[in-house]
Amino acid sequence: MIKALYFCLTVCLTVCLSGLTWAAPSPEELGAQLDALRAEQERMQGMIRQLEGELQKSRTPTKDVVEQAMKQIEAEKPPAFPRWELSLDAMYMDLKGLDWQALDVMRYTTNYTTPNYTTTGTSSNKNLDIKSRPTFRGELSYRLNNKWRIGASGWFFDEEGKTSGTVTTTPASASVSDTYYTRDYRAKQEFDIWNLDLFATRNIVNGERGFLDMNLGTKIARPNHKMSLDQTLYDSNFSSYGPTLYEDFTSLSSEHEAHYSLLAGPSIGLQGRFDVWGPVRFEGFMNQSALMGKVHERGDLHVVQDSYTNGSLTSRSTGDLPFRTAKSVLIPVTELKAKLIFDITKNVAFDIGGFFSQWWDMPVAPELNKPWGLSSWGSLDPNNLTWEERERTPRFVGATFGFSLRH
Repeated sequence: MIKALYFCLTVCLTVCLSGLTWAAPSPEELGAQLDALRAEQERMQGMIRQLEGELQKSRTPTKDVVEQAMKQIEAEKPPAFPRWELSLDAMYMDLKGLDWQALDVMRYTTNYTTPNYTTTGTSSNKNLDIKSRPTFRGELSYRLNNKWRIGASGWFFDEEGKTSGTVTTTPASASVSDTYYTRDYRAKQEFDIWNLDLFATRNIVNGERGFLDMNLGTKIARPNHKMSLDQTLYDSNFSSYGPTLYEDFTSLSSEHEAHYSLLAGPSIGLQGRFDVWGPVRFEGFMNQSALMGKVHERGDLHVVQDSYTNGSLTSRSTGDLPFRTAKSVLIPVTELKAKLIFDITKNVAFDIGGFFSQWWDMPVAPELNKPWGLSSWGSLDPNNLTWEERERTPRFVGATFGFSLRH
C-alpha cells in the first residue's frame, strides 16, 4: 500500500511539472512551485515512515501475549525424555511360603514286661522346599505425550525341589520286642508361573528432579503347582513270645496338582523416579492386582501292601484314593520394585535393585491328612485317610541387575 501511494505521488508530481512546463511560467514561479513540491514530498515521506512504524508496532505482541504463547508452546512441545524405553533385568529369585512336610518318619519300640508292656515313639520330618534360581523380568513402554505412557511388563519362575534317601531305625538291644523300619523315599515338588502386565500411566506430579505416575492396567497370569511322592516301606516286628516275625512290604505313590486356567484381573499402582545425584536416579514401583479365574485340583494315591508271618504271605491289599475338584478363585497380588539407575549415555543405563511379589491365600496342590497314610505300625489306615485342600501365600523375593535402552 505504501509503495502504491509513493508511485501515485511520483506520477502526480510528474504531471504537475509537465503542466508547469506547458504553461511556461516565469523562472521565479517555477522556483516557488518546486520548493512547495519538495516540501510536500518531504511531508509525504514523513507520513510514510510514520505508517511503517505503526505497522511494525502492530506486529509486535505485548508482554502478556508473549507469556501466554510461551506457556502454550511449553504445554504442547514434545517431551524432553525419550519416547521408547526397554529395560531387562536378571533376577536371582527365591520362593518362600511353599515348604512341604513330605515325610514323617516314626519309630516305635514296644517293651514287654509280663503282664504289661510299654510303647515309645520318636518322630523326624523331611521338609521339602523350592530352590532359588535365576530368572528374568522385562518391560517395554512408549510415551504418547508428556502425560500418558503405555507399556507391558512381565516375569516368570520355574523351579523344583527334590529329596530322596533311605531311613532305617534299628531295634534297641535291651528290648524284648522291637519294631524295625526301612524306608526308601523319593519326593518332588514343582512350581512354575508366568505373568504379564498391560498398563497405561498418567503423570500426576512432575518436577525438575523427578515425577510420579499412576498406573492402571490388567494383569494376566498362570501358575501351576505339582507334588509327587514314592515310597517303599519294609516294616518288621519280632516277638520273642512265640517266637513270631511279622513283616509288611508296602509301596505307596501319590501325585498332587493344582492346575490353573488363565487368570486375569485389574491392577492399580504408583511409579515414581527422581534424580539422586548427577547420573544416578532412584525408581520405585508398587502395584496391587486382583486375579480371577479357576483352579483344578487333583490327587491320586495308589497303595500295594503285602503282609508276612514267619516268612509266609498272609494277606495282600491294594487301594486307590482319587480326589478331584474345581473352583473359582480370587487371588490378590502385591508387587514392589525399587532400583538405582546409573546413566551411561543419553540412551543407555544400567541398574541394580530388588523385587518382591506376594500372592495372597493361593490354592495349591492338595495333601493327605496323614503323611503317607500310615498308621502307627506302618500299615495302611484307610478309615482315617482323606485328601485336604490347602491355601498358601507364596512370596517371590529377588535381587535384580539389568540395563535399559531409550530412544
